Amino acid sequence: GSDAAFVSLDVDAIAQCYAPGSSAPSPEGFNPEEIKIIAFEAAKNHKVKLFEIMEYNPRYDFDMRTARLIVEILASFFCGYKTRIEIEKKGGK
Repeated sequence: GSDAAFVSLDVDAIAQCYAPGSSAPSPEGFNPEEIKIIAFEAAKNHKVKLFEIMEYNPRYDFDMRTARLIVEILASFFCGYKTRIEIEKKGGK
């Protein structure tokens, strides 16, 4: 029943093989496609007013794999946001 939602994406939720630069790496977790879909769908929701990606640790990101994935996640979020704007222009939610 709220008017706004806050989405916090923790890098620790991504499997370590895809995102070694996390504060608490784990061998289990989301793969890149799954996490990008989550970001895209979150951005499409008109209630989402704030989005963050947290727990990135560059000390463990020796090959910048996690940083590149974070950029891809942000790009997915922005594409979802663009979709939301287009839907709203057509009168939908």
